[in-house]
Amino acid sequence: MRRVTFFPLLSLLLIFLLPSCGGGGGGEVSTSTPSSAPITTSVAATSITENSVTLNGTVNPNGLTTQAWFEYGTDPGLQAYASTPGQDVGNGLVARSVTTNVGVLAPGTTYYFRICAESSGGYSEGQITWFTTASPGSAPAVTTVSATSVGATGATLNGSVIPNGLATDAWFEWGMDPTLASFSTTGTQSVGSGTTSQAIDQPLSGLATGTPYYYRVAARNGAGTSKGHIQCVVPGAAPAVTTLTATGVGTTGATLNGSVNPNGLTTDAWFEWGSSADLVTFDTTPAQAVGAGTDFLPVMATLSGLIPGTPYYYRVAASNSTGTAKGAIARFTTASPLIFGVVSTSPANNATDVPLDVRITVTFNEDVEPATLVDAIAVSSVAGNLPGVISYNATTRTATFTPSSPLAPLTDHTVTVAAKVKSVSTERLSTPYVFGFRTGAG
Repeated sequence: MRRVTFFPLLSLLLIFLLPSCGGGGGGEVSTSTPSSAPITTSVAATSITENSVTLNGTVNPNGLTTQAWFEYGTDPGLQAYASTPGQDVGNGLVARSVTTNVGVLAPGTTYYFRICAESSGGYSEGQITWFTTASPGSAPAVTTVSATSVGATGATLNGSVIPNGLATDAWFEWGMDPTLASFSTTGTQSVGSGTTSQAIDQPLSGLATGTPYYYRVAARNGAGTSKGHIQCVVPGAAPAVTTLTATGVGTTGATLNGSVNPNGLTTDAWFEWGSSADLVTFDTTPAQAVGAGTDFLPVMATLSGLIPGTPYYYRVAASNSTGTAKGAIARFTTASPLIFGVVSTSPANNATDVPLDVRITVTFNEDVEPATLVDAIAVSSVAGNLPGVISYNATTRTATFTPSSPLAPLTDHTVTVAAKVKSVSTERLSTPYVFGFRTGAG
């Protein structure tokens, strides 16, 4: 069921009138319930015309089968909105791009939208963003877009401009004043005289690490000048982190997963974990160097020597010279040796350089009722679920998934064994069993 949140009017006004300033990614925000809800991020609209647009976003299914859709309308808070049809985005552990085309829009109108997603782990929604449709013969329609290539002392400003049929020049206004009452300007760029959105960008350098900078796109033609909403970027911000679902959970071990964006500064990452639900006390895994880039990178750590049948709590954490960030607390429970479950897989969890013609096997600790294995093993990658045939060997208690064609090279794959699988004593798996591997070059 979709979660509904109500905001007081004053809160809505503050959300849409004041620029927000997040780390590195230009203020991108996603919401999710800890542990397994999808992770969603709205991305700037593209191909904007008088009456149509392409809406964009990303969704990380966080290991559970997930549906995604967009909500859009003219209400800045999206208390009233239309929805696009749902899309299946699989059950992987990496973010997937989601797009949809929307038509029958009104010319010269500002629309707001967000991406949403839902799985058995919960509901999540991306931040609300906006665009303005074309209105031929009018002043340009402009949209400020999140900054990219954010480094320790630089960033690239981005925007979208519709010339509205008149010869148009565009530029950026930027500075440290949140209202841009005073600002610097970049050089002007010609964006033509069409009626479809044109992307523009401008790199900035020599910025102060850890300092908020505000910016907006602006454009003018024969009908007037337009200025976009103000956005913010912080060069070399503290890391951005996301805790992901644990995989390979067994009786005495598990693999912790997370995602870290160094935001342009040399960064180390680690996991904090323990039996305390709020992690007031915790152990830490060894620190891992994740570089100084501006993209999200996967991090993982394998725990061993855990107590069977016990809940454990964990979160990813990272630190650079600007600060330390800690992700949401997630939970997993080790399997009981008396409970029906998976004892081994091939390839092993987190295996690399796996052959493209691999046959994927899952071995159980009890004999399995074969009928419950029908469609119970799913193998997915960024391309979606892969076709294949499932067979079962009662002597070894092993189910085998044979792909219909060789796997893609140098690609991450996620294997999910559905909780519907039963032993001959009618015990079900307590939760879906998820593990992953990466193929080799071939």
